[in-house]
Amino acid sequence: MSDYNLSLIYVSEEPESNGNFSVIKEYIVERLKPQNKTNIQGIIIQYVKKTSIVVDAENNTYNTSKSIENFTNNVVKYSNDDYFEIFKVFVSSGKSKNADEFQNNSLTQYEQTLEGLIPHTYDVYDEQYQTYKTKGEINIEGLNCFISKDNPKYAEICALGWITKKNTPANGLPYLPYTTSSKNLIFNAANSNILLHKVKVTWSFENPKSVIDSEVISPFIIGGKRKNLVKRTIKKRKYSTRKYSTRKYSTRKF
Repeated sequence: MSDYNLSLIYVSEEPESNGNFSVIKEYIVERLKPQNKTNIQGIIIQYVKKTSIVVDAENNTYNTSKSIENFTNNVVKYSNDDYFEIFKVFVSSGKSKNADEFQNNSLTQYEQTLEGLIPHTYDVYDEQYQTYKTKGEINIEGLNCFISKDNPKYAEICALGWITKKNTPANGLPYLPYTTSSKNLIFNAANSNILLHKVKVTWSFENPKSVIDSEVISPFIIGGKRKNLVKRTIKKRKYSTRKYSTRKYSTRKF
């Protein structure tokens, strides 16, 4: 039985076009037992699995991190990566010290201007649209759990060789490339429910606006059936042209 409950609150920004989107989330860890409810010591670990595919106007397909990075003039990196990242929590509240963001810039070609690199995203009626249109799909899964500091496996997990450089998929958070053995060690030692956050983004030649589906499943049973399923889905659609639109927000808690 878990000693802690792991939940998250996410903020979904209005998606832009050609795969541009952002979902920002924060974690909360709570003790299930009444004593010492505010003394939360440990770390949250997320296993991220991201896959992306984009097709250009000439039907060329890009489905690796390197090919997509080249196609987007080195703007979009780590588009097809599996890795782990660590979130520290405040002892007094159990809230994560850092927010997490599932996001992507537009998967299209970029133009160098005096203002920097700007994506070739156009209205469908613009004559340039047929030259620079893309279609594609992005899928991101985040599998999450809490590891208490008094867990017998805590020191072993912390010694796995985490990297803290900024130029990684985890963007400065402690980062670890994926291995099956690390996944088994981490999630078999979980002191909380295992929480799955899934995001899917699609767009087409006919309609370049990003369509985002986001859902949270908790608890998620690895290798078994899902029990006590908690599932929510949001769908937001917004069309945008070359100029980015004003952001609007909605929040959900799981």
